[in-house]
Amino acid sequence: MALARLNDFAPGTTILSGSVDSEFDQLVKALNGVDTIEILHKFSHATTPVVNINQLNTGVGALLVKGQQNSSDTFKVKANGFIVGYAKNISTRFDQVGNVGAGPDDLHSITINANTLAANNDLLVAHQGGNFTANNNDKKLIGKFGGQTFFDTSLLDIDGAVGWNTFYRIVRMTATTARVSGIMIINFKAIDSGNALDGFANSFLGYSFNTVSGITVSDMGSNNLILLIQGDATADNDVFQNFSCIDAIQNS
Repeated sequence: MALARLNDFAPGTTILSGSVDSEFDQLVKALNGVDTIEILHKFSHATTPVVNINQLNTGVGALLVKGQQNSSDTFKVKANGFIVGYAKNISTRFDQVGNVGAGPDDLHSITINANTLAANNDLLVAHQGGNFTANNNDKKLIGKFGGQTFFDTSLLDIDGAVGWNTFYRIVRMTATTARVSGIMIINFKAIDSGNALDGFANSFLGYSFNTVSGITVSDMGSNNLILLIQGDATADNDVFQNFSCIDAIQNS
């Protein structure tokens, strides 16, 4: 049915593409935090009903969206804008931040808002990276979530101007416990203190980490938590970060 007025709505109503007027769209957007017309256009189909609004009159409803390719697939768009089971980007940064003298010093510090990991099995998917400066100073990277360390490379004898990348996931186990699992990859030219290349030039160092028992943090449902990378070395900008892409997935 076409919804010409707000009082046309009834829970469970199926909406055809293009049948939503601006007044109804404003109501949905106000109560759900999503743009109905945008959702309809994204998943529109010439003849098939594509959106079902369920329990909107409770003020905490969700959009149930049927995909174009397979009408049996249903995507639940939550009131907070998350699509259940799908990644949503919550932070992307390209600014360069380096250590200042002897550290550790904060590089990228990212606030994870309360209720981002709202339920057990919700998770963060992270890719972060940067570079080292060419010199004979030893260098170290540290990762923390909610003040708890989940990786520490220890001081490494990296002398070349090379890059580093880390890929990891933080999964909520309970409201106050998270498990972190990931890898750190450092591309390097193995150079000794005399600046001579050894036989492993243009190789890479792989570092794997997993918090077997999890880390204990403040309640993720009611507290903002900081996701932090730190750099430790000797001189300014021995280690720096210039990339962070953090996605969140809510699974219920």
